[in-house]
Amino acid sequence: MIINVLPWREKKHNAIKKLFLKHSLISILIGLVIVFCIHFFLIKYLQTQEVNNDVLTSKINIYNQVIQNAASATALIQTIHQKNDIIVSLKNEQSKTISLFNLFQTILPKNVYLTQVSRSNNLITLIGNASKNKDISEIMQHLESLPDFKNVHLKKITAKKFEINFMEAS
Repeated sequence: MIINVLPWREKKHNAIKKLFLKHSLISILIGLVIVFCIHFFLIKYLQTQEVNNDVLTSKINIYNQVIQNAASATALIQTIHQKNDIIVSLKNEQSKTISLFNLFQTILPKNVYLTQVSRSNNLITLIGNASKNKDISEIMQHLESLPDFKNVHLKKITAKKFEINFMEAS
């Protein structure tokens, strides 16, 4: 008696093929699901990162604007300090000018009249009228005797008109 095991083997072989095919399809489906999930999570992560980048970019722009405002405020403060220094120097010059005119009241003889007083840095120029040369000489002697002034000299003298230059001592 001969037993034909071939159909049994064929059935077993077909069952193994079906099982292999079934397991292959399940593995492919699981692989696709895993790939899809990873792809989905990566897209979500990328979108979240893009949102974070946009937020950071907007904050960077805001901070850059704040920095520009601070720089312009610093420049404005420097300008204000410069103007304040000019005002202080003008205030100091004003007190010097007032004291200079007060001094002129005491040293100018009665017959001498100033028509112009000018100041350029430390150089002071007096232009005026005098009835006598002696009065001009008296003014120059008074100016030379004061420690606040130096280099007193008569620049020009004509009929009753004079011009005297002198420097303020620093």
